[in-house]
Amino acid sequence: MKMWRAEAQFLLAFYYFELVKRYGGVPIVNRKLNIVSDNDYMLSLKRNSFEECVNYIVRLCDSSAMALPLKFSDIANADWGRPTVGAALALKARILTYAASDLYNQASNKNSLIGYVDNNRLDRWKKAASANKAVLDLMPLAPYSLNTSYSALFQLKTLRNNEVIFERRYPASNTFETLNYPIGYQTGKTGTCPTQNLVDAHEMKTGVPFDWNNPVHAADPYANRDPRLLMNIIVNNSIWKGTNVQLWEGGVNGKFLFRASKTGYYLKKYVDETLNLATGQTSAKQWIYFRLTENYLNYAEAMNEAYGPSVLDTFKISALQAVNTIRTRTGVAMPAIPATVSQVQLRERIRNERRVELAFEDHRFWDVRRWMIGPSTLGATIQGVTITKLPTGAFKYVPYDLEKRLFTDKMYLYPIPQSEIIKTNGNIQQNPGWN
Repeated sequence: MKMWRAEAQFLLAFYYFELVKRYGGVPIVNRKLNIVSDNDYMLSLKRNSFEECVNYIVRLCDSSAMALPLKFSDIANADWGRPTVGAALALKARILTYAASDLYNQASNKNSLIGYVDNNRLDRWKKAASANKAVLDLMPLAPYSLNTSYSALFQLKTLRNNEVIFERRYPASNTFETLNYPIGYQTGKTGTCPTQNLVDAHEMKTGVPFDWNNPVHAADPYANRDPRLLMNIIVNNSIWKGTNVQLWEGGVNGKFLFRASKTGYYLKKYVDETLNLATGQTSAKQWIYFRLTENYLNYAEAMNEAYGPSVLDTFKISALQAVNTIRTRTGVAMPAIPATVSQVQLRERIRNERRVELAFEDHRFWDVRRWMIGPSTLGATIQGVTITKLPTGAFKYVPYDLEKRLFTDKMYLYPIPQSEIIKTNGNIQQNPGWN
């Protein structure tokens, strides 16, 4: 019963976090409601401040962590996907990282519903660093460790993956593969089409940015790149299910065919390449909510903002060391970011590292909001690539603008549904810009 209560507290914290990251402060309802006798209470509900909501989530995480186990048996299938101490601490670390970010710490903010109204941001970055370090300190106990195969992380082929902290497991199926296999491969329907914008974010293997203005890069844009590119995305002429993917115009997977990728790319991450859809083969699935890599990157971000790239403080790991742990690990082996990097430069490197490492894991959508870089990211023009096969057998690649996007400041937070405002006789306030 004690553990069930702790699991319920964790889930309460988890869902409050999902609300807060969308809306800012929301009403904290910490009592059982009766639809008849509590009608006046519900009509009078107001939004709690953003700070009160963050503190509430942190308290729930701390309380649940005291009663949850460090780990469950690998043999007990019924325990897969249940929260542990690591899950509670990872959630606490994420909310504190978000709470220290730009969106909730605007210097001119006077609205406590959408962020802080004090000047204690440095303390918040220190708390975020400490919370993420607490997750890293669980590594020998839980035990957690970085997986030696990046692509294997997203294929549920083993009973337990030590990098995964909290996950949801699904029954065996091939629905995801049917939706995302490239056309030309059995019954593939294309589904997710990665953008050229994301492809370009993957560095060269030497650690320098990819540049279309560099004739060597442009001539063979997928050669000598960050290995995660070919583990995240299916690119032209790469091998998929034993054959070359023909993404050039006129190819069996290329533009202008029904359901062909509009961007010139197909999704590879999560997709089980081994399935034969024609015979109905299936495989087990998982969705990862928290994994150890995120905490290294959260920690690097918080430490860099609080102390700069190389200061250890009491944590014994610097921001630079944390992000380089992710970059240089087995299976990725990208070059370390040099020690000469400045705080501003490391901030940008960490942000790009998150974009690449956590691609398609439901982070980027929220990261660019909390960093308040929406116009240059969510408002950027979506790009694809036109691929032409030359008579020599070589390929010509030309990036092009596929779709223009719009982003305005009010989009940093979701609008409060009008139905919720009506339920409380207007006591719940709308977010800025949505009136």
